[in-house]
Amino acid sequence: MYQDDIIRILKLDLNAGIPKYQQLANAIMNATTGHINENDALPSINKLSVKTGTSRRTVERAYIALKNNGAVKSVAGKGYFLTGTSPIRMPRIMLLFDRMTLHKRMIYDAFVSEIQSFGNIDLHLYDNNFNRFRDLLSTWADSYDHYVIIPCFAVDEHLGYKLINNLPSKKLILVDTLPASISGEFSAIYENYEQDIFNALEELIPHLIKYRYLKIIFSKHACHSNEILIGFLRFCHKNGFESETVFCLNTHDIRKNSVYISLNDDELPVLIEKINEKQLTAGTDIGLISYHDAPYKKFMWNGITTISSDFVRMGKEAAGLILNNSKVRIEIPFRVIKRNSL
Repeated sequence: MYQDDIIRILKLDLNAGIPKYQQLANAIMNATTGHINENDALPSINKLSVKTGTSRRTVERAYIALKNNGAVKSVAGKGYFLTGTSPIRMPRIMLLFDRMTLHKRMIYDAFVSEIQSFGNIDLHLYDNNFNRFRDLLSTWADSYDHYVIIPCFAVDEHLGYKLINNLPSKKLILVDTLPASISGEFSAIYENYEQDIFNALEELIPHLIKYRYLKIIFSKHACHSNEILIGFLRFCHKNGFESETVFCLNTHDIRKNSVYISLNDDELPVLIEKINEKQLTAGTDIGLISYHDAPYKKFMWNGITTISSDFVRMGKEAAGLILNNSKVRIEIPFRVIKRNSL
């Protein structure tokens, strides 16, 4: 088979949940199976890049992936050639995330970067919806070697946990949270929600004591761990702060001498607008703490104080469990970044 024929029958899967280099590697194997002989040359990186509309780096990563699993060999100065042997089977990994927020993207990117070509990764999103979650697990039951799941349900949480409990523990890796209702000898890379917020606020006490009220925005329609609320209330009780849980930000009246803790980035513009309408000064009249640090928070509103887990580490640690065939549970520490909003 000539190289142009290989390119002509390449069929790329445009599923956004699969990295482009992996799509290309899969497509090359599908196109050449039964049509090409051992030691036949594959198209050059430049040629395949131009013909498929992908970057040279993507083509190079695809060839490296095929080389790692034994399907392709490289010859210095000449290019890549098929070995004629069956490729080594790479583990299939299902990433089942609730939503692709900025910090979930950080977990995903770090995970994919760490796994590289040593596993086939499929990403599925269930939008905090139990029915969608159930359908995905039902469709792909027994199709994967590893299930990496961020469990977060707006409703029917107990039903979601029940489905997770039905998965083989040896295949399960929980990320971001460690619900007590999920049992078995599974692995986890998680935050300790209750203790994390308690410790973070303890660290910020020197900046909190000038305020009277501590208020946490805890929307009933969002997917937040109740452990966050427990840790928040425990801190307020221990340190004598008047606390309030704000369930609906839109109808809430902003109050001077308050510190607001925002758990959801979607709420930040609304909260800041309401504060500005009251003509209150950040760091003096009112304070703001945001969950999950992001680059833009360094500049937004002259710098927003954040309390956050290390999401890059979270993704890398989860990938490491697969690469090292480990079964452990790792608690990722929280970090506080003090800025001008407090």
